Amino acid sequence: MQASIRQKIILFTVVPITLIYVVIFGFGLYQSQQRATANTEERLTQMAWHYASKVDGHMRELAQIARSTAIFLESNPEQSSQQLYELLRTNVRQSSAVYGAAIAFVPNGYQNKVLFAPYAYRDDNRVEALDLASIGYDYTRGDWQWWEIPQRSWQGTWTAPYRDATPAQPQVTTYTTPFYRNGRFRGVTTIDLKLDTINSILPESNEPGLQFVILNRSGDLVYSPKPVGVGDNLIRIAAEAQNRELLKLAASIASGVGGTTKAHRLRMDDEQLWISYAPIDSSDWALAVLMPESVALAGVRKEALIEAALLVISLLLIIASVWLVSGLLSQPIIQLQSAVRRVAQGQLDTDFATNSQDEIGVLARSFTRMSRQLVAREEALRQARENNLGRLVEGMKGNYFYFVMNQNIEVTYVSPSVTDTLGISRQDFIDSHDKMFGDPLQNPLAGNYARQVLAGDNLDPVELQVMHPDGQLRFIEVYAVPVSNPQRQIIGLEAIARDITRAKQTEQAVIRARDEAESANHAKSQFLANMSHELRTPLNGVLGYAQILQRERGFTSSQGESLRSIEECGQHLLSLINDILDLSKIESGDLEVNDEAVHLERVLNSVYKMVRQRADSKGLQLELDVDPLLPTAIHSDGVKLKQILLNLLANAVKFTRQGSIRMQVKLYGGQRIRFSVRDTGVGIEPEQQELIFSPFGQTAEGQEIGGTGLGLTISRRLVKVLGGELAVTSSPGEGSEFHFSIPLITAREEDAVEELNDDWADLSDPQLPPGKQYRVLVADDQRVNRDVLTRLLESAGFHTLQAKNGQQALDILRSQSIDLVLMDLRMPVMSGLEAIHALHQDVTLKTIPVIAVTASVFADTVQRLEAYGFNDYIGKPFNSTEVFHKIALQLGISYQQSQAVSNAPVFADNNFQIDHRLCLQLADQLQAALELGDIEAVKHLANQLRIDSPQAEELASQIEQLARSFDFENLEAICTALRTPRS
Repeated sequence: MQASIRQKIILFTVVPITLIYVVIFGFGLYQSQQRATANTEERLTQMAWHYASKVDGHMRELAQIARSTAIFLESNPEQSSQQLYELLRTNVRQSSAVYGAAIAFVPNGYQNKVLFAPYAYRDDNRVEALDLASIGYDYTRGDWQWWEIPQRSWQGTWTAPYRDATPAQPQVTTYTTPFYRNGRFRGVTTIDLKLDTINSILPESNEPGLQFVILNRSGDLVYSPKPVGVGDNLIRIAAEAQNRELLKLAASIASGVGGTTKAHRLRMDDEQLWISYAPIDSSDWALAVLMPESVALAGVRKEALIEAALLVISLLLIIASVWLVSGLLSQPIIQLQSAVRRVAQGQLDTDFATNSQDEIGVLARSFTRMSRQLVAREEALRQARENNLGRLVEGMKGNYFYFVMNQNIEVTYVSPSVTDTLGISRQDFIDSHDKMFGDPLQNPLAGNYARQVLAGDNLDPVELQVMHPDGQLRFIEVYAVPVSNPQRQIIGLEAIARDITRAKQTEQAVIRARDEAESANHAKSQFLANMSHELRTPLNGVLGYAQILQRERGFTSSQGESLRSIEECGQHLLSLINDILDLSKIESGDLEVNDEAVHLERVLNSVYKMVRQRADSKGLQLELDVDPLLPTAIHSDGVKLKQILLNLLANAVKFTRQGSIRMQVKLYGGQRIRFSVRDTGVGIEPEQQELIFSPFGQTAEGQEIGGTGLGLTISRRLVKVLGGELAVTSSPGEGSEFHFSIPLITAREEDAVEELNDDWADLSDPQLPPGKQYRVLVADDQRVNRDVLTRLLESAGFHTLQAKNGQQALDILRSQSIDLVLMDLRMPVMSGLEAIHALHQDVTLKTIPVIAVTASVFADTVQRLEAYGFNDYIGKPFNSTEVFHKIALQLGISYQQSQAVSNAPVFADNNFQIDHRLCLQLADQLQAALELGDIEAVKHLANQLRIDSPQAEELASQIEQLARSFDFENLEAICTALRTPRS
């Protein structure tokens, strides 16, 4: 936000003045505080020395009484007890400050008494006397200062405060001095000073907070007028409060010198105190004068408040004055600014009248002359524009014309080119334009167009439909803008119109073509969906029965080969149908990326495991090389990535006769993952390397080996969906490398989708565990579909029931106990969708798991099934492994391998119905093939044995069956049996 001139005047005057005032006030306050501090320190110091001297004189007088008594006893040692008591009473009466006086003799030092200590003390207005020893007062125990200190030091001293043993127990301090006889210590004489009498020495101050205290050099509190514990220790108080200043004060007092200091939070009051202290020379005491800082500096602070109030008042007066003056100075400028704003808005004839002769007046008159010049110039430009635009409009031909309207929506001018565009004269356009713009049938959006433009709205061009005199409908696009006078008032509009009939016709043709293409694409998708359903239904029977028959026993080797051929042909046809559907979804744009967290290593291992068996059967070495720097989990579409890698590896196995296949996955460019599949196969000619990516495009080798010709087409488009590009590098006879890269987006491992890893997935004949019984209801209107599922499930130990439609299924579910339902969707009477809805409405049946059986494999179908409440789905044609897997997931089953399959029949004896020499030859050939891992050679040996020795059909079938299941252990056992001599 920009500051006004008035604000700047205030800013550049008030702020500096305020700063100057604050600095001056602060400096003055600092000086005042320094002077007050010095004066207070000086006054407190004088008080401390003065009253310390008075207390010292008072204590010296009392001490002299004890010293006189000691001198008297040294000169007159033989005194009776009555004389001693009288002497002590006299000592007490000498001063009102004396509380008591005593004489204490050494043990057996007076008339052979063990202890004798006469003592006189004040009791109200009387002086009482007693023998301290007679009341059990053993002063020789070692803890009485008034006895021990003089005995050790041989001189008089004042003791620390203590409670006297008399009934009143006053707080006293004692001056004690030794006396001698013939140079030997005979005892001590004492004078007791009652501490509360010190008040009579110290002044009564009217100053609030002023206090006098006495401390000894050990930091003990000897005297205080407040009810605090005499005997408290300043050093201990400072240590507990962690107050360094108090510790420093205690050390100064202990040194015996005077001074002044500040102390924070002294125990007497929780505030900062000023303390001045001076030693009391006649003892190890010091007198301290205490004053709170708030009292010491009260005058200074009061003056500071007054000065601060004056400062604020003066600043307010200055601000008010500056505000008034700045308003007077800025008012003409504000008026000039308003005039400039009106000129900027188009009011060029604005005048600014002022009688001022200063700079502002000169500027205003110059501005008035400038505005008048602008008015004249604007008028000249407007006339020139009208003349030039008129000549330009007159020259317009063909598909454009120009017209002008006034405020009443009347055409005042139209260019001659209107005749070429609309086929009518200029006058006809002027007479009929209101009908042209206001026809609610042909031009519903143009009725208020002119009014909105005249109102100042900024509108997009409007389209009009106008009937040409030749009978054809024309489309006209009109773009209009408002016209304003110098005062910025809208006085009309100008418009350009052009014929867009041809462009409109082209647009409509494109829309029709798009609609037809979408309709055709929808019809194609519907056709493929219906064809997929119709083809999958019969394929379900073909593949289902082929799988069931292969699980049964008793057929010959040639019959088994035929069944496998039937299944392979059916699977090939199913693969072709799936590829065509995938390609159709890709071309129609219906393919969606399911971005999820994918465990990369599990996906790669799963693909490797699925292809390894085919590679091993051809004697090929399959390698997986994964960069250890890759993250464990990534964000991608795991299903599509798996489909791409499976297709590339399957092609590599298909077109490689010998050698190796290597899948490498590594970091690429730091932000991508590169996948490559390299083989040592037949290779691809350069001119055919793009052909293989086109739909049904195959090389000569591909046509010979077989395939749909859609795998690479689909893979390339899937890679593109994942954000990469599938390419090939190949040389004929040297192999090929297919490679692509996708963005690397790291995911959390715990979010990764789990890969299925069922222990029974590789079982050739899964069976229910012993003792387990499950009842499965199969609902399908086609008998073949019901029979295939029934025979498949019953071969694994399930008990099955059948229903022809949804109504029969519900009746069975309500009458019998069912563990699982396999339900078709398209059925007469009641469909599968209707049946599942009715089942979920029944409280007793809605917990039964239901697996949908459908020939539709589109993504929207799967989502719709989940919404209807199916627990899972199985696609037609059935795959036995998938059927058993889905059932196991819903029922929590762990299958077992059929005993007949798991223990492959191996001949227990060596009666092979062939010559022993032929047995040894067959054993050597079989052993050599097993050492190379050449399964095809083992199968060839079985076929050759069947031709050369028809009676060994059973042995040949056994070898062939073990070769298909890669059972090397039992094949080795047959080799051993062939070499064993016959019994």
